[in-house]
Amino acid sequence: MEYNAISMLKGFALVEKASKMYDEIFAGSVAPRPSKTNRSHVPYIAEIIENPGITQDKLREMPLLHPSNISRALQHLEEDGFITRVASESDKRTNCLYPTEKAKSLKAGIQRALAGWSELILDGLSGRNKAFFFKMMEKIAANAEEYIKKHAK
Repeated sequence: MEYNAISMLKGFALVEKASKMYDEIFAGSVAPRPSKTNRSHVPYIAEIIENPGITQDKLREMPLLHPSNISRALQHLEEDGFITRVASESDKRTNCLYPTEKAKSLKAGIQRALAGWSELILDGLSGRNKAFFFKMMEKIAANAEEYIKKHAK
C-alpha cells in the first residue's frame, strides 16, 4: 500500500465525524436538554471520576483538554451537579475537584459507550490487527501530543 497523506487525512476526518456523532448520542442520554453539559464534557467527567481530588491545574496538563475551556466546562459541570469543588488543604487558592454521585453513576455508561465505539470502529479486524492498531495509535498520539506541546499557544 502506498503512503497517501490525503487518504490519511480523509480517514482521520471520517473517524472524527463518526466519533462526534456517536458521542452526541451518548451525551444526550447523560445530560438531556436543557443542560449546559454536552459531549465535550465527558472527558472531564471521566478524568474526575478516575482521579477524585484532581486539581484544575492537573487538568490543564492533559493534552486532550484545552486550557481555555477548562474553567467554563467545570462551571457547567458544577451547575449541572456533576462535580463539587473543595479548597485544597495545602493551598486554599487551589480547588480539588470531586465527582458527585450523579457523575459516578455515569461511569458504567461511559465505559459502555467507549467499548461500543471501539467495537464499532474495529469491526472486522482480527485480534492481532487490533493489537497492532493500538500500538500504532499510541505512537501516532504521542507524535500528535509532542506537536501540540511544541506549537500550542
